[in-house]
Amino acid sequence: MFGGAERPQGTCRAIGHRHVVDETGCDLFAVNVNICSGSCWSLSFVDPRQSNAAGVDGTASEPVVAVFAQCCRMVEAQMLNVSIPCEDGPRTVQIPSATNCSCFDCSRRRRRRR
Repeated sequence: MFGGAERPQGTCRAIGHRHVVDETGCDLFAVNVNICSGSCWSLSFVDPRQSNAAGVDGTASEPVVAVFAQCCRMVEAQMLNVSIPCEDGPRTVQIPSATNCSCFDCSRRRRRRR
């Protein structure tokens, strides 16, 4: 690891959240679900390989800051079937509720599972 530093443990976990369902033609409806929240490992530092180079006019260039970061993301979810009141009668919608969360590189986009 960088300079022998240990990576601190993150606090990424599933927590309760009140989610408001907003479907066209239906009343607003609140449902309790789990979302992923918490901190994950990150660091930033001046990159000496890129920051010491002189610009075209010979003056020192601005420091380049390297950033490595992880974000708390949903790994697994269960789909909750929720019945909401609508103008044309009750409608069932599926809402994801987190069952497992973990830290991932922030720069990588997770593909949505279908």
